[in-house]
Amino acid sequence: MNRNPTNSDPTLTASREALRTQLRLALEESRTATLALFESIDSQTFCKSAHPDFSPVGWHLGHIGYTEGLWLLEHLAGWEPLFPQYRRMFAADGLPKTDRCYLPSLTEISNYLKAIRTEVLAYLDIAPLEEQARLWYWLLQHEAQHSETITLVLQLQGQNRLWLGEWPPQTVSPSARIAAQNTNDMVLIPAGQFQQGSESILALDNEQPLHTVELSTFWIDRYPVTRAQYRQFMAAGGYSDRRWWSEQGWHWLQENPVSQPLYWHTTVADDHPVCGVSWYEAEAYANFVGKRLPTESEWEKAARWHPQTDQSHPFPWGDHPISGQRCNHGHLVGQSTPVFQYDQGQSGVGCYDLLGNVWEWTHTWFHPYAGFSSYPYAGYSNSYFDQAHRVLKGGSWATRAIALRSSFRNWYHPGTREILAGFRCARDADPEATAIFLEDTSARLKLEDLLRDLPAETLPGADVFEGLSQTPKTLPPKYFYDDRGSQLFEQICTLPEYYPTRTETWILQHYAGSIAELTGSCELVELGSGSSTKTRLLLDAYSHQGESLSYLPIDVSGGILKQSALELLQDYSGLKVHGLVATYEIGLQQLPQRQLPSRMILFLGSTLGNLTPSQCDRFFAQIGQTLQPGEFFLLGVDLQKSVAQLEAAYNDAQGVTAAFNLNMLQHLNWRFGGNFDLNQFCHRAFYNTVENQIEMHLESRCGQTVFLAELGLTIALQPGETIQTEISRKFELGQIEQDLQTYGLKPLQSWTDPNHWFGLVLSQRV
Repeated sequence: MNRNPTNSDPTLTASREALRTQLRLALEESRTATLALFESIDSQTFCKSAHPDFSPVGWHLGHIGYTEGLWLLEHLAGWEPLFPQYRRMFAADGLPKTDRCYLPSLTEISNYLKAIRTEVLAYLDIAPLEEQARLWYWLLQHEAQHSETITLVLQLQGQNRLWLGEWPPQTVSPSARIAAQNTNDMVLIPAGQFQQGSESILALDNEQPLHTVELSTFWIDRYPVTRAQYRQFMAAGGYSDRRWWSEQGWHWLQENPVSQPLYWHTTVADDHPVCGVSWYEAEAYANFVGKRLPTESEWEKAARWHPQTDQSHPFPWGDHPISGQRCNHGHLVGQSTPVFQYDQGQSGVGCYDLLGNVWEWTHTWFHPYAGFSSYPYAGYSNSYFDQAHRVLKGGSWATRAIALRSSFRNWYHPGTREILAGFRCARDADPEATAIFLEDTSARLKLEDLLRDLPAETLPGADVFEGLSQTPKTLPPKYFYDDRGSQLFEQICTLPEYYPTRTETWILQHYAGSIAELTGSCELVELGSGSSTKTRLLLDAYSHQGESLSYLPIDVSGGILKQSALELLQDYSGLKVHGLVATYEIGLQQLPQRQLPSRMILFLGSTLGNLTPSQCDRFFAQIGQTLQPGEFFLLGVDLQKSVAQLEAAYNDAQGVTAAFNLNMLQHLNWRFGGNFDLNQFCHRAFYNTVENQIEMHLESRCGQTVFLAELGLTIALQPGETIQTEISRKFELGQIEQDLQTYGLKPLQSWTDPNHWFGLVLSQRV
């Protein structure tokens, strides 16, 4: 073999050298991640066979090195095999699994891998990569797949060594609870063609070729099935009720008498996907809720087809590379995350969590596509085209980016439950009902993004630059509310320490009818609508009085705005929704034409407390200018009370408020190219008795420098220095009523709870 290939074309040479550098870096990163799985591992764990179907983790490590040497050094380079004494031990067709526990030590196998890698890198310097690149990428994926198997074997032994603890344990928020309990939260995928499979250089043989598939209209779950949903199946006796199980599934259950998923940890929150279920368990649950498992083609269309372009893309979000902002993968978190966590990762049709978190079972048997050709050897995939393996899609939290794409196909026997697998459901679409649904939703829903096309001088960022450039440093609280921040705030509202939400809800439960009687029919315009949970109490009140319903929610989080709007349309047949993705100021400036003769602006949740006195004055002035004479303003305010009660509400025991506060830095990293290290900051909240306000700060744990690339801003922080992220002022009802009158807003009536913790004030524009 020519060890010194040359080419006179400088463009080809540059391209080849760039590929060489890319492969070298990928090989190094892959091996570092693999070896990290073995840090501080003991010899028993290294050699133990945790399950009859899975080899010890030490064997997988040796097999990774053996396969790399076999294909790159022997087959491609033509060199003599290194360590021939290990061939039978680590070859896939060498020892039976029962004999794979008799292994050399971790040190010996690590040295074996290091020696092979040294030769591989030497060969990489001279390899004709334009002929070989596909095999090099295949080997990178081979290592990634075996590393994931190592992870699940460690899971079976009760070990999870790479949990970085990025997020605290999560409670179930109202929006997440809807997703967890409403099994009808589904997305409609219209009939038509799409491109399935892949012709990418990364594509494995079973993913090829790219081909056209025609599908009928179908529904598919927006989220993977959650633990909360699956618990309903368990509580209803699903594991003992023969009705839900196929003949094969019931037979499997009798031989494997289980009563819950394998990875049913009590420390995992209910809004996480169910994990550790066999195909048979997934099928039984789908039968229980009157659905079915999606076919592989249905799943893939939901994941990669974008209705706006009518094109198939490699990832649910399009063509942008995989990142930790889009999906849970590669041990970035080290465990599953809530199914709604990654708004940036949703597909073109609105499905969440299609890559990473947990693998998802499909109905399809693993089979070859028409035109299939084996690679790199005849039995790699072909041996499993036996009508005995079901296809899984999507990847898990342990899957590396190189093996994450919508076309990737995993396969296992339907009785396997040791893998990090869950599922989502599908159902056929009734053509007539589908047409009615689409027509009805289209007529009653309109969403506008007023932040997308702002002129450059009005784009967000100037306030961040100003706040971080001054001393003391501040950040506007509006940057709390990216999609994850909105979801965390919904969780805060359910905490036992956080009284405002449940107290304001109590007031609305008792007095929404009185509010509707005072205002009569009017369009509801809500600032910071979130999940619109409390708004339902007002909609119910107007509905009971026979009034027409029109709702105009304004929120900076497009994801939660769309989700809550669709849920409201399902529950209120006569409701019309016109949502605006906007800040309060922009939304009020660009309100669309009234759908009803009168309006009422809602500003609930005591968000007024986040404004300084001067900002509050400007806000009241804008409300007065926006409303026509005779129209209404409903304001929620948090009232003064004991310091202990106030401080407990912003320092909850579960740490959700701390996560909410720290998430602002993550939002700034994403939005402005920042490099805030969240581990170097801590949450502080206290009551300022002079200003009558809670203050939230992020305190720097050390001296550090932070850069926000898109703002061209570098800031230096001293140990203990803080960034103020929020104030929450506490009010007296009498003073609020006087302030409203100053801006032409006449108070009509106020309501409070029995403890006088919270107040609602209804005023009318004079």
